Amino acid sequence: MGESPNFVGFRELLAQPFPDVEEKNVFNAIAQNLVDAVDKGVPLACNASDGRKALEIGIALHQSHAMGHLPVKISEVARSLKVQNR
Repeated sequence: MGESPNFVGFRELLAQPFPDVEEKNVFNAIAQNLVDAVDKGVPLACNASDGRKALEIGIALHQSHAMGHLPVKISEVARSLKVQNR
């Protein structure tokens, strides 16, 4: 950061190159984690409880949309909603 030419007592952010990151296909990583869990007994990256929480968030979003975008507490998600096959 350097002294601001526009504001006294403030600093300006200086441009920095974005760091190199390794690209990773998340679907391949999930599949590999499942294979490793079966073959090597390593713990899964997420469990059924994590899946349930993600589903509750999705249902809360759906419920909020149906109610005109009103807030919905996760603890108050309608448990009667079901996933249906088409």
